[in-house]
Amino acid sequence: MHELAGLIGIEPSEILKTASVEADGVRFYFQDHTEGEDPMLGVLAEIGEIPAEVESDIHRQLLEANSHLSAQAGTYVLIPSTNRAALR
Repeated sequence: MHELAGLIGIEPSEILKTASVEADGVRFYFQDHTEGEDPMLGVLAEIGEIPAEVESDIHRQLLEANSHLSAQAGTYVLIPSTNRAALR
């Protein structure tokens, strides 16, 4: 974390305070998954606000895209070309 903070020119306490950081206009959120056998740090990159007029279409596309990603416990997906949701 100290190395990341140094690379983007902020104090490590800023990352710890909000569990996020902004770099080059993009906000990144950190999810601590360090408990258990396979510790990891999850990172989310904010890609922008979804306009209300296309919200349902975008949500559908995101859920369908999840179905093509590698399996992760607890991932909600929409089975492509259907209206059926699934949990994998």
